[in-house]
Amino acid sequence: MLGQPFQPYLGAGFGADLIDHAQNEFAVSATAGIRFMVTDEFYVGARYRFYYVNNPTDDFGTRYNAVTMHTFSAVLGVYLN
Repeated sequence: MLGQPFQPYLGAGFGADLIDHAQNEFAVSATAGIRFMVTDEFYVGARYRFYYVNNPTDDFGTRYNAVTMHTFSAVLGVYLN
């Protein structure tokens, strides 16, 4: 792993949201980040994530606009081989 000290990555996912007191709705996410290997097992990095939930409806029947969220994180990770 140390032969490639910087490792960029991209990801995408889809599924259902799990919001308390609301019906489940379709949800998607996208991820982009970069890792820097500290040792063969440990890395540090930065990650951006975007989430989208399609118009949730609460238990009272109120339908909301789509929910979007952006997160940026510093990461300390370990590979479990």
